[in-house]
Amino acid sequence: MLQWIERNPPRRRHILIPGCGRGHEIFSFSGAGWNTTAIDVSPAAIEKVKRRANRALAKQIYCADFFTHAFNPGQFDVIYERAFLNALAPARWPEFVQRVATLLKPGGLLLGSIMFGDCGAEPPHGLAEGEDRRLFEPGFMLLEEAPVADSVPIFEGRERWQVWQKR
Repeated sequence: MLQWIERNPPRRRHILIPGCGRGHEIFSFSGAGWNTTAIDVSPAAIEKVKRRANRALAKQIYCADFFTHAFNPGQFDVIYERAFLNALAPARWPEFVQRVATLLKPGGLLLGSIMFGDCGAEPPHGLAEGEDRRLFEPGFMLLEEAPVADSVPIFEGRERWQVWQKR
């Protein structure tokens, strides 16, 4: 993620981080000049993140449901994904893809790390080989893909960095 941020200056672009959890990525993007919005359903996580954020950034961090929050269609240039998709029940993956497509501007990017592998009964649920393409195509085009070298132990060796562009 940090290498992508270095290669892609914000130029007044707006990013959304769904399922932001403790918010590490919020501070990486906002610190690089991105107009950053984040959302998570956990009041405890959001409270911790807001305590670390400055006043302006804290106003852009929501304790709400990504699927139902009143964001405007086409509001975001980029949506950053890190374990949010894999935390969802696989039956909800198409709903995630549709919501992302709705919230991104034309040509907008979905980027982040996606875990592949077993899709057990409990999260995180790994995608089967090719399932990413089945989910995201034809609405998106894969621009970039690489193994993730700095995964957390539960994802180690199973994550891929991907950048998808909305068609």
